[in-house]
Amino acid sequence: MRPSFAVEESLVALGHNMKVARLKRRLPQNVLAERAGVSLSTLCKIENGNGGVAIASYAAVLLALDLGTPFAEIGRSDPLSLALETETLPKRIRKSGK
Repeated sequence: MRPSFAVEESLVALGHNMKVARLKRRLPQNVLAERAGVSLSTLCKIENGNGGVAIASYAAVLLALDLGTPFAEIGRSDPLSLALETETLPKRIRKSGK
């Protein structure tokens, strides 16, 4: 299944940002790929925003660029869940027996 346009667009932007970070650090692709523990072709796919690459590979490259692993922060601050917490919600939702 093909990801949505928004997902594809986000991955392309992420890949571009990672490439710019690599170039600013003056790191050749083969050096970064080795540091991240991914193949050169995988790094090329990441920099092009390919959605078929494992998320662990994206994380490994981010870590090798000293950009950390921002995935850990995703979902930590969730305004919707905070709003739902403040509402009075039923303790249990029963399924209809039909």
